[in-house]
Amino acid sequence: MTTLPIYAHGMWIPPGPPNPPPVTRATLRHSPFKRLDISQVFADRPGGDLLLRRSRNLATGIGKLADETLTEIFGMVIEMLKLRKSSAFEIEWRFLLFICSRWRTIMIDTASFWSSIWFDWHPSLVQLFASRSRNHALKLHTARGISHEDSERTNASEVIASNAARITCLKVIWTDCDAGPLDSAFADLNEFISQKQTASFPRLTDAVFVSYDCIHIDQDFLDVHAPKLQRLRLGGVQLNAESWSALTQLTDLHLDCRGSLENEDILRVLEKVSHLRSCKIITESEYMEGHIRTPHSPGRIDMKSLERLTINHLKWPAVRDIVDHLSIPPMARIELVVRWEGEFGVDVLFAPLIAPRMLLYDTLKVTPKTITLTSEDHSGFLNVRVFEWCWSEDEYLSEAVIDFISDSPTIFPHLVVLILVKFPESPDGPHDIILRSALAVLPHLCELSVLRSEDADCVFRAFENEKLLCPRLSCLDLQDSFYSLELLLEFVRDRRSRGAMIECLEIDEEIDDHALVSLIRSEVGELVEA
Repeated sequence: MTTLPIYAHGMWIPPGPPNPPPVTRATLRHSPFKRLDISQVFADRPGGDLLLRRSRNLATGIGKLADETLTEIFGMVIEMLKLRKSSAFEIEWRFLLFICSRWRTIMIDTASFWSSIWFDWHPSLVQLFASRSRNHALKLHTARGISHEDSERTNASEVIASNAARITCLKVIWTDCDAGPLDSAFADLNEFISQKQTASFPRLTDAVFVSYDCIHIDQDFLDVHAPKLQRLRLGGVQLNAESWSALTQLTDLHLDCRGSLENEDILRVLEKVSHLRSCKIITESEYMEGHIRTPHSPGRIDMKSLERLTINHLKWPAVRDIVDHLSIPPMARIELVVRWEGEFGVDVLFAPLIAPRMLLYDTLKVTPKTITLTSEDHSGFLNVRVFEWCWSEDEYLSEAVIDFISDSPTIFPHLVVLILVKFPESPDGPHDIILRSALAVLPHLCELSVLRSEDADCVFRAFENEKLLCPRLSCLDLQDSFYSLELLLEFVRDRRSRGAMIECLEIDEEIDDHALVSLIRSEVGELVEA
C-alpha cells in the first residue's frame, strides 16, 4: 500500500504507515498496561498492613476468572485504548492475543472486538476482521483516504457490498486527484459505493461520504438507501432525490458545499429533512457564487425540531436567503460565520437576522469580530462572526453595531445586558457621542460591561447628558480596561446623586491609588476588585 503523502483539495494528508506494526516480544514488554504493585496502594493508608493482608486473602488470580468476566474486561480495555486515538487505527489491543491461548481464543470468538474496520488497512487485514466479526454490526472507517490502487479499491468495495446488511457506521473518504479517468476501475464515489448493487444499508445509522475528486467534480450523486440513518456528513457529494426522501430518521446533518453539492441546493436539501435537530453547513470560497434556490413548497421550511444551526463561510446574501426561508425554534443555538466585503452596511447585514429574533434575547455582546445574542431564561443563542471584515479608517464592526442600535430604536428597547469588548476600536472619533445615542434607546439596560478597552473614559462621557440615560443601570464591569479613576468617580457620584446608584462595580485589583478607590467605594453599593 502506498505511503506517499496526499495533497487533496487544499488539505495536506501527511504520509505514515497505514497498517499497524507487527507484534513482537519487545512490543509486548512495552504494553500500555503495567503491573500494579498493590503494596504501594496501601502503604500510606491507616492500617495499611491489615488491608494488604485482607486484599491478598480475597484476591482472585486473573486466570481463575470466568470467560464472561474476561470478555467484559477485554471489552473495557479495547474501549479505553480507542480513546487514545491510536496511530495504528484502533488495534493497540492486539497484544491481548499473545498473552496465552485461552485469551486468544476468547478474543477471536468475540465478534464485537472485530467489528471496527479501517479501509486504510491492508486488504488481508480488512478481510480478517470482516470474517471474525461474523454477523455482528459492522463499522467501516477511513482515516486518510481509500488507496488509489485498483485492487484495494475493488476489495474495499466488495467488503461494503457483501456486508451492507449489517453495516451501522460507514465513513468513506475518496481521493481521486492523482489518477486519470482511465486509470481507475471506478468512475466516481457513487460507482465505488454501489459496484455490486444499489447501495442499500438497512441498519446504517452513521455515515460520512467525502470526495476530493478533482476529475469528476460534478458527477458524485450517491444512490444510498438508508432508512435508519441518523447522522450524515457529506463533503463534495450529493445524494439523489430518492435517497434524501428516505431519510425519515435523520437528526444530524453536516453539509460541506463543494463539487456536486452547491449553495443553490441547500434549501432543497433542508426541505426534504426538515425534522433535523442539528445542521451544519460549510462552504469554500471557490464555491460561493451560486444563488440560493427557493424551496419547492411555498412558505418557510418549518424546522420545528432544530436545536443547533451552524452556517460557515457563506457570503452574506446566501446566509440571509437561507435563514429567511427557515422557521427556527426560539431556543435553537444559531452560529453564523459570514463573509463581508464592504458592499452592505451593518444595518442591511444584521437587521434581517436580529429584528425577527430580538425579543427572544436580553443580552448583547459585541467584539471586533462577533455579535452574540443570548438570554438568561434559556440556552438558545444567536452568534454572528464576520469573517474578513473589510474595515476602513472610519468603519469598525463594534462601532458600526453601536450605530445600528441607535438607528433601530424599536429593536433593542428591552435589552438588559450590554457587553462591549475592545470598544472603541478606532483610536480617534466621537465614540462618546456614538455610544450616547445607543444608550438613549436602551431604557431597560441593567448591566454594562466594558472589557479590555483602551479608552473606557468614552463610556463615562457618554452618560454626560441632561436626561438620565439607562435609569435601571445597576452593574458596571470595567475589567482589563484603561480609564481615569477621576472620571470614574465623577460618573458613579453623578449616578448616585440622580437616584440611580451603581449597585455593583467591578474593577481590576492591582490599582495603586487606594485613596481614589476608597472614594469610589463609598459611592457604590459594592466594589469588586477582581
